[in-house]
Amino acid sequence: MWLAIISQRAKMAKTNSKPRKTAASIYVIAGKEPSLISAESEKLIDELLTPQQKTTGLLNAEPDKVSITEILDELRTIPFLTDKRVVLVKEADKFISENRELLEKYFDAPSPTGILVLTVNTWQSNTKLAKKLPKVGKLISITQPKPWQLPGRLTQYAADAHDKKLNRQAAELLIELTADNLPRLYGEIDKLALFADKEKSITTAHILSFFAISSGRRPFSRRTLALKSLRKWKAKAPTMVKPVDLSSANIFLSRFIAWAALRAMMASITAKALKRRL
Repeated sequence: MWLAIISQRAKMAKTNSKPRKTAASIYVIAGKEPSLISAESEKLIDELLTPQQKTTGLLNAEPDKVSITEILDELRTIPFLTDKRVVLVKEADKFISENRELLEKYFDAPSPTGILVLTVNTWQSNTKLAKKLPKVGKLISITQPKPWQLPGRLTQYAADAHDKKLNRQAAELLIELTADNLPRLYGEIDKLALFADKEKSITTAHILSFFAISSGRRPFSRRTLALKSLRKWKAKAPTMVKPVDLSSANIFLSRFIAWAALRAMMASITAKALKRRL
């Protein structure tokens, strides 16, 4: 339940952030990883519109259900209760191919109050649309970062989204305890930023405490991995200002496992006693 509250607060904090992007008229988000494309488009929309503006200023258009005429009319319509109108067209490869001529004309003279966001699997640089785009918009190319690039991406995200520091050691710990899926890692940082509250940094202590608490729903199975990581960082960074207290972490995790084992033993004894009575 506690973890659900943190997740909900993370979403609210993210959606309630004020837009800070100077908007272009057209954005093309290109990449082959659907989860990264979805995360980037959501991030862009949050920067372009406040939650209140999304009610009247955002159209999430399905390309197979909405015509090019409807989309262009929506972009050219005067916004209501907002200063801009955003039209998001996901998986737009086929849509672009079928309506290339009309889109080329729109790229020549986009609406001053409309913003078109297209997500595509591929974006050919030798097409007329690609050559026109730099004058009126922006291409956002999305690629899955290499494993050694992930810590840097997480550090940058923590600073940009939450104004918090996340050092490389803490980022590596988060990756080892979670996964190498970037959208999921971003989500964990959103939760950890709230968990750290007013502190300026998300530390390894925050991460270990957060995962220990959240793992209360199931046996804590990452003790060996966590301790191995802590030993590695202690050896790599002996001059850290606030070194990780390996012995304290060891004691904390050992006590947690002992508590779980005691609960299991008591449950077994209770079950046997009830069985004898029956």
